[in-house]
Amino acid sequence: MDIDVTLEDQHIKDAPFHVECKAGTDHSTSGFSGFTFTIQTRDKRGQNKTFGGDDFAVLSSDSKVSVETLDNNDGSYTARFAVSDKGAYTFQVLFNGKELACSPLRLNL
Repeated sequence: MDIDVTLEDQHIKDAPFHVECKAGTDHSTSGFSGFTFTIQTRDKRGQNKTFGGDDFAVLSSDSKVSVETLDNNDGSYTARFAVSDKGAYTFQVLFNGKELACSPLRLNL
């Protein structure tokens, strides 16, 4: 955008001035795009595990959503996924083939 400044009908020095304008954020069209969660595993005594090695899987109810899983090798496991459309999403969280107690994870976007 160019701004031309005059004083008493005379252009001031170095006018016009060029100003960069960036678009603002529109809250009505903005939304979530990526999610990450981490699960800390515990043993039967409720103690945090300090090593990895479990078979960790997260299954999405939407075939268009792929989930990346990571064994952090410290007893925690991370899942990352992206969604592109508004809607209801359900994720089944499995360790060694068994569903986690807090599973399924449900998101309404």
